[in-house]
Amino acid sequence: MQSCDLRYMRGPTLLLSVLVAAGPAWAQLSPTVDEDADEFLPEELHPVEEHARDLHWGRMFVEAGVLFGILESVYWFDKDANSFDFKYNIDARNLRERFVTFRAWSLDDNYFNTNGWRHTAQGGLNYLFARSNGFSSVQSYMVSLGLSAAWEFFGEFKEEVSFNDIVMTPRSGAVVGESVWQLGVFFLRGKPNWFNTIVGNALTGGRGIFDYVDGKRTFHSDNSSSLGFDADITHRFELSLVGGTQYESGQPSQSIARIGLETELIMIPGFERPGRGRELRTAPSFTQIRVEATRNEREMIDFRAFARAAVTMWHRKDITRDGDGWNLLYGLSSAYEYGFHASTMRRLARTRDRVAIAHLLGPTLDLTVHARGLRIRTIVDVYANFGLLRPFAMDAHREQFPDDEVRSTVVRDNYYHAIGVTGSARIQAGYGPVAAGFSHQRDHFKSVQGIDRHQEDLVQDYSLYDKRNESRLWARYGFDLNRDLALEIELAAELRDRSGRVKETKQDEHEQRYVAGLQLVF
Repeated sequence: MQSCDLRYMRGPTLLLSVLVAAGPAWAQLSPTVDEDADEFLPEELHPVEEHARDLHWGRMFVEAGVLFGILESVYWFDKDANSFDFKYNIDARNLRERFVTFRAWSLDDNYFNTNGWRHTAQGGLNYLFARSNGFSSVQSYMVSLGLSAAWEFFGEFKEEVSFNDIVMTPRSGAVVGESVWQLGVFFLRGKPNWFNTIVGNALTGGRGIFDYVDGKRTFHSDNSSSLGFDADITHRFELSLVGGTQYESGQPSQSIARIGLETELIMIPGFERPGRGRELRTAPSFTQIRVEATRNEREMIDFRAFARAAVTMWHRKDITRDGDGWNLLYGLSSAYEYGFHASTMRRLARTRDRVAIAHLLGPTLDLTVHARGLRIRTIVDVYANFGLLRPFAMDAHREQFPDDEVRSTVVRDNYYHAIGVTGSARIQAGYGPVAAGFSHQRDHFKSVQGIDRHQEDLVQDYSLYDKRNESRLWARYGFDLNRDLALEIELAAELRDRSGRVKETKQDEHEQRYVAGLQLVF
């Protein structure tokens, strides 16, 4: 059936999408809190917001302008490749269809990596330019959004305006930018040694340097760990090396090896100290970054980069001086995921599974219970999604029905724009050196219809559907190397189910991994 023409709905759809994407930006980092306030009265509310800093508009625009100029130079230097998308001239029709009728708006068909991570990196850099010059997370998001829009409206004035870039570039860029920013601030808060200074300035876009130039004192915690980190901030860094065996449906087993790095920060000083209280944190109160790569005997078969940041959170706790009690965060968060996965039957770059997902906004619950040395933590996230992914059943469908028309992104780089929902749950328990846990994530995706860049050429604008399920069961035993450093031995079982549907064509794969590894935790 011919899909209805949604071009005249682009104005309302654009407004709704930008508002949804902007929602996660209403949060601000709080680097300074009363660290002596161990006890709060439960009936009192303590809203925590960011303390104002001087805004350096000129310096921010110089940095952003330099990046804009570099990208524009590269764009026109490679004019022959980019002219593939040229459609407009500088005239009244261009302005009218860009800003009035919205007929120039569409889902572009750039290559997957361009839309999937390069634009996210651009949005993240614009976000950090603002952050390092004193802007709050709200203001930094608006700067990233404005610069992304300026690029679409004027930097690529000969092309259609990319609907997906307006939504995804600033939103995913803000998530990555805020996660990296908070990590940098954490290092700058530690002892002023060379490592914290170099890494902290690199991750914050030079905030420590700018503070020095502006005559401001960079805050350093008086309570540092043996590694020089801020001991008042709850943190976990995990460097892992894992090896094991993978079983794919219908294929022989293969040996695999994985290296990974994960960081987690809860930017609430004294978060785990005894006390009772509740706070409304309008600042991002936690961030998480995870990067991991897996190889078999021949090649890299899996890569994943993930960033997650709070939006706004309620914090409630009731912890006795003996350490028993509970700690609760609940509110809204946002995340971004990029990765690829190659199986035995999908080894080529064009056929392996790929995702680049902006988890725009959703509820989060993070509850930790302490009881007589036992620690149980439960984390639940649900997100509304917008992103790009490989249609898992498309290759099989095109082989069976080579004359079926497909959207332009499938023709050019075998992916589609999707909306969807993600739900994940994690529970882990620890007692002394022993710990165990289970995690599960489920994703559902459906193609966005009606606004393909070459919509007028699609006689059949049929929907695409994809699902992904991933589970992990693990157990660990830890050895303390010193007060702030531990080595953990892990055994784990991992399951992955991936499926897709194109019309009546269905495809699915099932994988199992059994691994053992070491984690250096600090």
